[in-house]
Amino acid sequence: MSKFAFVTNTDSNTISVVDLQTKEELKQIDIGESPRGAMAIDKERGFGFVSNCAGNTISVINLLEGELEGEIEVGLAPRGVDISSDNKWLFVANSGSATVTIIDLATREVVHTINVERNPRQLQVSPNGKYVTVPNFGSDSMSIIEIDDFDIINSKNIANINLGKNTRPYHAFPSEDSQLVFTANTFAHTISVISIADKKVIKTISVGYNPRAVITEPSGKYLIVSAEASNALCIIDRESYQEIKRIDVGATPRGMDINPENNTVCTTGFQRNHLFGNPSLGSTDASADSLTVVSLDTLTRVGNLPTGLGACSLKILETEDVVDGDIIEATLNSVLA
Repeated sequence: MSKFAFVTNTDSNTISVVDLQTKEELKQIDIGESPRGAMAIDKERGFGFVSNCAGNTISVINLLEGELEGEIEVGLAPRGVDISSDNKWLFVANSGSATVTIIDLATREVVHTINVERNPRQLQVSPNGKYVTVPNFGSDSMSIIEIDDFDIINSKNIANINLGKNTRPYHAFPSEDSQLVFTANTFAHTISVISIADKKVIKTISVGYNPRAVITEPSGKYLIVSAEASNALCIIDRESYQEIKRIDVGATPRGMDINPENNTVCTTGFQRNHLFGNPSLGSTDASADSLTVVSLDTLTRVGNLPTGLGACSLKILETEDVVDGDIIEATLNSVLA
């Protein structure tokens, strides 16, 4: 089975489909206006969901056909999207409405809306399926939504945790055991470590300038942070909570995802060289409007992959993990011909 990276291209209003084995961009799927957060993938039904920040909608991508199937209206300026661990619910952060929309994936209908604080961004569902962690960029806070899977309309915001003045959190990522949440604080140049049980910050880590995303990796040794104004990925040791290495990736890195097959991390290059007509802008020419690949074994940059314009976020999909994955693989590869 193949692995594909689905990349949201903000400036070309498309999703790039990149084959991680052949290192080729297979196609670009036209979607809505100004797509932002990483695509959420419904693995049981074979669909992807992408937020259209300028269109107040969620685009529905039919992975079996490799094309846009429709749109779902949500709140104002949707940003982050994620799917529940049981594949029943889609959660959408509406940055302009200060709400989180819950969509039933079986019917694609909005079933509940929950108030959070100002300007929520890239939310995430905890691995145990009990919580949605929501960074509120405009309120310097993080909300914790408790999911009631038996009656979804009873799901509620149980905490708004203050992260400190002018932190401006952009991304919240729960730990593997669902005990902690890590937030990328864009203006404070820090990562907050938050206890879900205690509902408070227990540690603050200094990183590079303007962190946009923070993720963990399979070995459990590191946090990986995309520091867009430092043109770098910051590697944090999880035992000491200290930065141990900074890897130059160029071109304003934002979204990230792990490819466990070869133990690499891919990050998007959001810097828009195409807007300036100067391909030499940035610390590494090839990294703008592309994916940069970093080895987690050597903690070094090992290559670049092509995308569309304004590459913002990405999601890696292994077709073996998806219903009708062999059909999806054949469909996506066939468009290269």
